[in-house]
Amino acid sequence: MVSCHHCAAVFLYEVCENMVETLGHIQSLVLERGFGFIAVQGSTADVFFHCRSLVDLEFDEQLRGRRVTFAVEHHAGKTRATNVRAAE
Repeated sequence: MVSCHHCAAVFLYEVCENMVETLGHIQSLVLERGFGFIAVQGSTADVFFHCRSLVDLEFDEQLRGRRVTFAVEHHAGKTRATNVRAAE
């Protein structure tokens, strides 16, 4: 049980932030290392993703340029995309 209201608010923000779907497209792939970067729609930022974060998508050259939705996760000072899915 969290006793500090500030800590509870921060925890809730982090949990909700991870549930928000973000739209972008696969900008680059490093096939031999199993990761790539997603260009976030409406931003100049790119987000790292690992091939294990893909849902119902194959990690191959055809993925480049594909529109995707994803959640953003912050862990140990790093940002990464999770639950990367094809955008409809």
